[in-house]
Amino acid sequence: MSSYKVTLTFTECVVESSAMFQELFESMQTGQPVMWTFQGVQKGRNGTEERVIYRDCVPDGAVDLQNVTVGDIYKRAWSTVVNSPPELQKLLSYE
Repeated sequence: MSSYKVTLTFTECVVESSAMFQELFESMQTGQPVMWTFQGVQKGRNGTEERVIYRDCVPDGAVDLQNVTVGDIYKRAWSTVVNSPPELQKLLSYE
């Protein structure tokens, strides 16, 4: 394998804090790239879980800057490129 690309897409539901949004805007103003680390968890029906760490994630240009409906929880869709190999920490199992 000569290359690969990992993309992480998620929806942020904001209640009080919009720290990621502020970091993104500061990054656009200063020209310094923003880089995040995420942990994904998937729970199985039998109580087991799978965990994956995604490091060095940068926005890939697909960020939903304004999509607000009156009375709705503030939701913002994000898409990032993962610049480091994902780290599998735990697999779902058949216990």
